[in-house]
Amino acid sequence: MDSVKKLRILPKFSTDAFLRKVWKAFAEEDAPIELFDQDLGAVKEKEYEVLIDTISADVSYNVSIGYNRKEPYIAYETYYENEPYITTERYYDKTIQAYRTREITKDRKVEKQRQVTKYKTVTDWSLFSDSRSINSTTAYVTNKNYNGFDMEAFRKSFRRAERNEFTVVAGNEAVEFKIDSSANAKAEKKHSNAIQHSVENSLPGDCHKDLDVTYSVTDRASALYKVPMYKTSVNFKGKTYTKYAFPFGDELKVYGDKIENEQSFESVKRQTNALLDNHARQRRAEAENRVWKKTGFVEIFTMGLLLSFIVLSVLACALETSVLHSMAVIGIAFGVAATFFVFNFVFDKLIHNKECRAAQDDIRKEKEETDAKLANFKETHLAELQEVLRKKLNTLGHGQKSKTELQ
Repeated sequence: MDSVKKLRILPKFSTDAFLRKVWKAFAEEDAPIELFDQDLGAVKEKEYEVLIDTISADVSYNVSIGYNRKEPYIAYETYYENEPYITTERYYDKTIQAYRTREITKDRKVEKQRQVTKYKTVTDWSLFSDSRSINSTTAYVTNKNYNGFDMEAFRKSFRRAERNEFTVVAGNEAVEFKIDSSANAKAEKKHSNAIQHSVENSLPGDCHKDLDVTYSVTDRASALYKVPMYKTSVNFKGKTYTKYAFPFGDELKVYGDKIENEQSFESVKRQTNALLDNHARQRRAEAENRVWKKTGFVEIFTMGLLLSFIVLSVLACALETSVLHSMAVIGIAFGVAATFFVFNFVFDKLIHNKECRAAQDDIRKEKEETDAKLANFKETHLAELQEVLRKKLNTLGHGQKSKTELQ
């Protein structure tokens, strides 16, 4: 990396613009209204060093490629068949009025085994070697070890930066501005991983193992940047929340901590919907209880009547010698029982449908009222949030500028 470019990225946005953007970010996140009574801490303009290293390479690799196929094999599985068997049973012979035994045929399940053809996946391995060229892979790494540097946020801002936002680092500053050995190591590791993944994605077959990749760099373009970043913080309810941004590119995008707000619209909506669901479950349970209170006695009476008719039918068979008389008693009992059963079913259905409709109407009305309240809350809440944001932004031009500092 001898021919490395050394550049400084110039801030395109002022610290005042950053402060205004931070407050807008808090408003977009629906932060607590009370937060806007606080003041942000001093804006710290920090400078970081970032290496952007792009290489092209010739790659060679050896690997074992696996091709999967289905191979049949014989297995044994258990199944059951019904098999007849002869046994004896004891029965009462009314003719001789005594118990006798007789042979009968019954079925029983017998466990058996049978051969079946199944298939297993077998992998055939073969050695594979190839070479290819990789046009470019780019590594973004910090030139020193930093805490809290958001590389992804930097990359987004860097991709949107324009030429006039860069200036060359020259003179004694350029002599001292060197690539750290740890940055070289981190860049090489990123290049190696990227090349490894590129090769893996191009391999044939179903799977692979023992991949050995070697590469030689054919072209390299390295640039070392001094990168500005704005930081500020606010103390709210005993906690410190930090916001930061890279002040270059076509947009000033703010990142950092988000303040959880239990009174935000989304939180209130989530809590309200949970409460609404709970009320709906309770209302449906109440409807079921009302159905039981109104139809329970009929069900109990019907069950008792059925039981009585069953006992009556058994007694009729046991006590009466006339078959026709017994059948008549059983028929009448069954008819009455069936009539009460049908009545109970229809009555229960009518009451159930009535209570369910009433419950659904109550649930629907409560949801409509809740939706209306949520809509009104959202409108009022957002208007209040926009108002406190407007007041906060109006105050920024009268003193926040003096609170910035350079580090």
